[in-house]
Amino acid sequence: ADRVAALEEKKRRDAEADIVAALKAKKRLNRVAALEANKRRGPEEKKRRNAEADRVAALEEKKRRDAEADIVAALKAKKRLNRVAALEANKRRGPEEKKRRNAEADRVAA
Repeated sequence: ADRVAALEEKKRRDAEADIVAALKAKKRLNRVAALEANKRRGPEEKKRRNAEADRVAALEEKKRRDAEADIVAALKAKKRLNRVAALEANKRRGPEEKKRRNAEADRVAA
């Protein structure tokens, strides 16, 4: 029984190795085919493809920068709103609350 199990395991491992080898061979063939296709296309097509890739990369970079700028703007707007809200809250509290808070802050600082 152990020998049969060992044979089954060996068959399974061999089959996996064959699959991996086939995938690698396919990848290699695709790479060779792509290189040959590039040679056939010539310099004009190469320039066109490179320009297209550069354009796409520039668009992606622009999208990324715009997204970063949007995030920064949103954070600044949030900060501004919080500041305005705090000022309004301070106005509502009045002078007594202001004195109490200042006294507490002094106590904590001491």
